[in-house]
Amino acid sequence: TRAWSASLTWIVTGEEKSPESRITPDSEWGGVELELRMSGAAVGDEMEDVGVTTAGEARGLRSLTFGANWWVTKTIRISANVVREDYDDDIVFGGGRTEDSLTGFLGRFQIDF
Repeated sequence: TRAWSASLTWIVTGEEKSPESRITPDSEWGGVELELRMSGAAVGDEMEDVGVTTAGEARGLRSLTFGANWWVTKTIRISANVVREDYDDDIVFGGGRTEDSLTGFLGRFQIDF
């Protein structure tokens, strides 16, 4: 299996942020952070050698996520993400439906103590 990942963030409102930490908003309107994440993975044919079958599943994918975080306060964050996944092979769903890509929307409200 081979996989990779890359991410980039930009704090639009200019606050400081260390990796894996929170933003402390400088204004009463909060802080805004934009995110872009890209990743990919591929599974080799060796999976079948150990008895794992991948019928109806893709062996490789690429994912692109765009997100925005609104830090209302240091402990309250509202997030929205759009995720696009593209598969090397069709994914088989119930009823015979197949797809070679999916798009999803994620939202989160977080209170951190």
